[in-house]
Amino acid sequence: MRKENLSYHDKINELRLDFTHPKSKDKVFVLLEGDSDVRLYRKLYNHPNLKIETIAGGKLWLEKSLQELSPLFKHIIGIRDADFLHLENKKLNLPNLFLTDLHDMEMMMVASNQTFSAILYEFCNLSKEEHEITRKKLLESLRFISYFRWYNELNTLEFSFEGVTLGDIFEPKSCVIDNQRCVDKIAQKSKNAKITDIDTIFNHVLALKDDNHDHFQLCNGHDFMQVLALFLNAQNSNGLTAKGISSHFRTAYSFTEFEQSNLHKQVKDWAISQDISIHFNE
Repeated sequence: MRKENLSYHDKINELRLDFTHPKSKDKVFVLLEGDSDVRLYRKLYNHPNLKIETIAGGKLWLEKSLQELSPLFKHIIGIRDADFLHLENKKLNLPNLFLTDLHDMEMMMVASNQTFSAILYEFCNLSKEEHEITRKKLLESLRFISYFRWYNELNTLEFSFEGVTLGDIFEPKSCVIDNQRCVDKIAQKSKNAKITDIDTIFNHVLALKDDNHDHFQLCNGHDFMQVLALFLNAQNSNGLTAKGISSHFRTAYSFTEFEQSNLHKQVKDWAISQDISIHFNE
């Protein structure tokens, strides 16, 4: 069976067996949410004693896996996207589960001035002075859909954002999303949504808005990659995709940038508390 087709229980059983292997004695297992995260963290945490694995199904299954596996193997941690937890001032209950500093790992890369500028230098002719302005415009364009996602999560409304593409509602020259079409599009594909009145949705979403909210905490990295790809294609017709842009961000993002994060500090502190002599920057 291909690894990407493993069910949650298959993966748990695979890890259980892996724990008992003699070669796993000195290893640290790092569990993540998705395959793209695995590719990034294998670069950032490039050490022979670190084994980076993905748990299919999202953050809840990742948390469940840690609860099941931690009693069986001491040196295991999980890293998950914070999503809206920082904005909600919520903490995790598991001592070996860590959050990204910002909404997700992609937004941590986007927030890096060095990394973001490297992408713009590669794919468009904007001057350095225009980079920050461009990033702010793109983040601002995502403000409404980001609050919509949060509103949906807070109230368990079962709107479906899976597979949502922003190409037909984002205007790349003005960097504006048509919020009315955004709501219509998501509502139409959300057959199980608990609210169907568009005006109610708009009013409740707008009620969440607060100018003090950090865009990097609020916005979803996948959404940002979509609008950035659309913006860059409008500049130079590069034929870029959100997936391709994400790959370029992973390549451009350095360990030097990552080691300044609170996430990296927490992982290092955990390793010290467990008397693990791994240098995470090797």
